Amino acid sequence: MMEKCRICTGTLMDNSHVNISHRFNGEISVLQAIVMLSSIEVLDCDTLPQSICQECYVTLQQLYNFRQLIIGTDKKFKVHLENTLNVLEIDKLKDSQSNNSINKESIDKFECTECKKSFKKLDQLNVQKIYQHMENQFQCDLCLKTLTRKCDLSYHIKIHTDEKSFKCELCGKYFASLSYFNLHKRTHIRLRKFKCSLCPCLFVSSNQMKIHSREKHNEERKFLCELCSQVFSNSSALFRHKKDVHLEKVQCPICFKYYSSRMLKDHLKRHKDKAEGIKRFSCEVCGKKFTCSTSKKRHLVIHSGEKAFECHVCTKAFNQRSTLQTHMRIHSQVMPFQCEHCDKTFRYKHHMKVHLQKYHGQ
Repeated sequence: MMEKCRICTGTLMDNSHVNISHRFNGEISVLQAIVMLSSIEVLDCDTLPQSICQECYVTLQQLYNFRQLIIGTDKKFKVHLENTLNVLEIDKLKDSQSNNSINKESIDKFECTECKKSFKKLDQLNVQKIYQHMENQFQCDLCLKTLTRKCDLSYHIKIHTDEKSFKCELCGKYFASLSYFNLHKRTHIRLRKFKCSLCPCLFVSSNQMKIHSREKHNEERKFLCELCSQVFSNSSALFRHKKDVHLEKVQCPICFKYYSSRMLKDHLKRHKDKAEGIKRFSCEVCGKKFTCSTSKKRHLVIHSGEKAFECHVCTKAFNQRSTLQTHMRIHSQVMPFQCEHCDKTFRYKHHMKVHLQKYHGQ
């Protein structure tokens, strides 16, 4: 059986290998060098190959010499540094004695040229200049908001992208910024102290309440979608609308419906929750649970008694838009459901089912 190199496992040829007991310049053996450079453990009953090839021997010798060079150079520099520090200590002692008469109150202070306010540290002065006196230089291309620093802009842009690094362990929602994440966590512990003056809605911050008032109670909507002329009360809502409505849709691999890339993520999560029997949203009135917040909102209308969707033909009102759309078939000749066995059509699906059972035995 041909012997193999202990390091590279290559087959050793005659007269081209070095035994691990061989010594470098009479100092240490090949095996000691391997252990020193790799920190491996050699067993007492060592049964591994006892030789290495010529190429590994040359490389090992170079590594050992390089290690010795590092150790030697380090030792020289430390000796030199120790001598230098001794000299510096003497000079420092002399300087301290000659400066004893200097008043401690004369330490340099950093003064802001704009407001003449003084600071003990330079970084405190820089913060004052940036946040109090510097104009916002960095503009977001998506919502035109301007920010003071480039890093603030980078952090802000995450709001417009799908990058959401912070996940709520209680409800599974993701957030782009730590501040929004912390704000969201407060909703789980019922810290909703800010009440809208125009409706019963409660909020965890005054900023959320202001956004609500602007979006729900303010008639002024200045952000116009140039593609469909729909108007919005803020740039974020306009951005979401464009992304969800006008950008290219992606097909769901489960139900084959089409959604924007942003909405598809939530949609797939609902498929997963439904498959696992998870219902994260519950009605505070009757306790019924739902897989998504939209279903819960539709359900809550039942308890409120509100019927916001009115038929313009007969003025009958409904609490769901989908119910109104179904009702409108009464006033039209649309028959969307056709029997697969005959040419008969129906306005409603349940009418077609009755027909199938009665005439076709299904």
